[in-house]
Amino acid sequence: SDELISYSIRGKGRAAGATELHRKWRDRSIGEVIQPMRFVPLLGLSPESETIILRSGNTVSTSVDAIAFGEVQQLSEVSLSGDDVELQVKGLSKGQQTSFNLKVSSESENGQKHNVKVGLKGNTESGEVSYFDQSVRLISYEHIPEIQIVKDCNINVIMVDLKESSGRILYLDGSGDEVDDALIRMGYYVESGALAGKTAAYLSKYDAIVCGIRSVNKNNDLANNIELLHQYAENGGNVIMQYNTSYGLLVEQFSPYSLSISRNRVTEEDSEVRILDSKYRVFNEPNKITLADFDNWVQERGLYFAGEWGEEYIPLIAWHDRGEKDVLGGLLIASHGKGSFIYTGISFFRQLPAGVSGAYRLFDNLIQHKP
Repeated sequence: SDELISYSIRGKGRAAGATELHRKWRDRSIGEVIQPMRFVPLLGLSPESETIILRSGNTVSTSVDAIAFGEVQQLSEVSLSGDDVELQVKGLSKGQQTSFNLKVSSESENGQKHNVKVGLKGNTESGEVSYFDQSVRLISYEHIPEIQIVKDCNINVIMVDLKESSGRILYLDGSGDEVDDALIRMGYYVESGALAGKTAAYLSKYDAIVCGIRSVNKNNDLANNIELLHQYAENGGNVIMQYNTSYGLLVEQFSPYSLSISRNRVTEEDSEVRILDSKYRVFNEPNKITLADFDNWVQERGLYFAGEWGEEYIPLIAWHDRGEKDVLGGLLIASHGKGSFIYTGISFFRQLPAGVSGAYRLFDNLIQHKP
């Protein structure tokens, strides 16, 4: 029978001292399937987002899903870092799912972080009152064994002083990053799509077009329609091009002006930063950017900086690893017609998911930039 499930214990290594439990079954389409056994809590939680961007004095709503891996008679209250909130949820049968909404507010200052731990109390079949506070995530691809991640259900609340973060953004995918999700958390309306079939007049509805990391290495639609992107900027649009690698470019001239990519990078996340023109608009509107905004960065400053560029571009930041010379190509801005074209090797794709408040404020300024 295709639904027959068998179990086996496999030894790891020649000593076979450690064992791993597997399950095996037959699938009509692909044949025999063997996967590691999954051990799950009776109830698993899944927050809509593990990170919330919050302005001081504001309230943000989010939701948490709860899925039953067994019978749960009743769920009666939710605990947020020790604070109990009444919640009326009926019992869940195995495989059923429900969700509940949370409202989070804080009066904390910019840059502060809070960890909100979420948990539910419920009655099991035996009548015991149990506390469920773990999230369950399954990573499943055909070419690798399933990987299950079980951890405490936490929501990171990051206080960010953003003066303005509203508008419509078109996000052009690259090799995969979470920057578009971060922009949504900031308050932007973000669409993912293609340029093919669009006109410059159609694109004018977007306040900015943001290109994901390595988009010119991976996105054929972008490469085939790069002139349309330039035309959008020329008509008054704002293009933000995140880093690309110098090898494997689908189109060599992705910039409206001369620009080549180097292998320059700054790997020390606490490296010294020099703002080359503190009066430049991108450091003042809508958020006042200071050196404090470059504190608490993670892993690196940036990579694949521009190596050479035309005089139309203005370099705005200088930084370097210890013992090395300044590199300037991490953030370049050029006016193009009525709009602008920005190239940045700054590792926003690492900083934004990590909740670095200064990176949020700087990227917000890039989106709002007007020449």
